Amino acid sequence: MEKIYLDICSGVPRYVYTGCNHCSSSMGRSLCEFEHRGCCFYYPKFELLNIQRMAKSLKGLQILELIRQKPKTTINRFSIHTQGFFNKESYETYKNTEDFYSDEAPQDKSLLFKTCPFVKDGVGCTIPHNFRDNVCNFFICKEALSDDKVKEAYTPYLEAMQNYIRWVEWENITLQHLLIEEKLNLIDDFKNTIKFLQEIPLDVYEFSNLTPIYISSGNWSKGA
Repeated sequence: MEKIYLDICSGVPRYVYTGCNHCSSSMGRSLCEFEHRGCCFYYPKFELLNIQRMAKSLKGLQILELIRQKPKTTINRFSIHTQGFFNKESYETYKNTEDFYSDEAPQDKSLLFKTCPFVKDGVGCTIPHNFRDNVCNFFICKEALSDDKVKEAYTPYLEAMQNYIRWVEWENITLQHLLIEEKLNLIDDFKNTIKFLQEIPLDVYEFSNLTPIYISSGNWSKGA
């Protein structure tokens, strides 16, 4: 019996699917050197709210420095984006095989050769979930939601996620406007931008209560 449930750490929500421990999803298949990276092929982008959360603690500042030190990290005025690993040579070889033209997911076959820069092979993400971006915290693969009844039960999760993302977008816009007023940004003055974000009170979102969804091979149930 597997389940999908809401987990909140330091006021930051994420969706958990316990079936990831024995993933058989085509989305989680890896053909790069990181054999057991699951579905962590995404290159994360850290917005101002993510950065403000990191700035509020010693652990967060250590994670922020780890992100900065990655060789493929790009510092933008109001965000940080880190490129991961892409085995381009193997991908080019794969393009000449029949499997490349199959209908099997993912449609973008280059994802099979990509890896997030913060995933540890066979272990998972090395960034605490309260510092991750929304894509990482809310992704549930299509295979987990393949049953129509499970998909229907997941509707409140989708609605809660959409409401939260709208709030995050508003928070990011607000922080950006405050920084502009102070003539600060991450490119021109990283240190004082972080200091300013530390001084601003951190808003916490009151996320909806969600009932766990239990899934098995033969049936499903919602709630305890």
